[in-house]
Amino acid sequence: MVKLGEYLERFEVLLVGLWTFLTMVYIVVLQYVFTLVTGHFIGVSKMRPFVFVIGLLFFAHASKSFIRTADHFTDGTKIYPLSSLIPCVVFPVVLAVMTLIKRKRDDSAIP
Repeated sequence: MVKLGEYLERFEVLLVGLWTFLTMVYIVVLQYVFTLVTGHFIGVSKMRPFVFVIGLLFFAHASKSFIRTADHFTDGTKIYPLSSLIPCVVFPVVLAVMTLIKRKRDDSAIP
């Protein structure tokens, strides 16, 4: 029974990863198509200026989609700082340290 539980845990992680990846692909494709349609509707040949504006539009819509404003405030003040600490601070510091160690090792290996 323990082996089945371990197997299901691994399968669950794969499903969550796949779900996250496909959600990101869905958002990127949606924004791309929306940018093309908007540019075509307005009659503009260069879509580059619209990408940032449409991204802001998507962000504004996502910000307003919370049921209560307090949920958004709680996420921004209590949850987001902790969840962004690892990808925004820890990973770059670890990569910088690894680069410095590798560079020192490579410099000492050259005669």
